[in-house]
Amino acid sequence: MRCSEPGHRAVLAIHAPCGRVAELGSLARIAILMKTTILRWSSVTAAALSATWVMLLTALVLRCKSSGLTFPVLAKFSPFHEYLMLTDRWLRLFPFLALVAVVLICAAWYWERSFRSVRAVAIASAAIVLLSLLVILLNPGGYFSWFLS
Repeated sequence: MRCSEPGHRAVLAIHAPCGRVAELGSLARIAILMKTTILRWSSVTAAALSATWVMLLTALVLRCKSSGLTFPVLAKFSPFHEYLMLTDRWLRLFPFLALVAVVLICAAWYWERSFRSVRAVAIASAAIVLLSLLVILLNPGGYFSWFLS
């Protein structure tokens, strides 16, 4: 089919010459691929940031144990108040960042029109978010309940 025929598809440029139509179609495809790549990596980043509080809590416990002082009965009695507040802020951001990760994965899935392209990202993001949920539910060592006290 020639570009001068009425049934010819020119999505981006209506008045483009015949050779430019194929070029604009490939540029549009590259733009969509770039957008989905950015969305996929952003979703993994949001999921990783949602689990940051786990690492901060681990570091707070290790820091309290290695300080040479007796381990505080409650987290609020630890000598590292700023560190405690930072961990608390990241814990409060956990649900929001996990939701952002899910929204970004869904957006990438929508733009790509195929779950295959976002499958690995979805699995990685789900594993990261589930890690945080497991720490909350299983409470290893009793440190999560210690932190909430």
